[in-house]
Amino acid sequence: MVDTGHKNRTAIMKTEKRGVEAASLGVDQLGYMADLIAELREMSQCAGLATLAGILELAETEAAQQVANLRRR
Repeated sequence: MVDTGHKNRTAIMKTEKRGVEAASLGVDQLGYMADLIAELREMSQCAGLATLAGILELAETEAAQQVANLRRR
């Protein structure tokens, strides 16, 4: 039998850790990273690299969400 409570606690701890790591970067650095990722995504799309562009789109979204989270604090 799997201890789902343990898995849930582990997932929460990982999410909190990511938030702390993002906070240590700062809004400016995360914003800069988001801008760079957006440029790479656009380059990938222009080159017809759909899979890479999709992965970079996910990364861009994550960076933007982390910036928004930091600004709410």
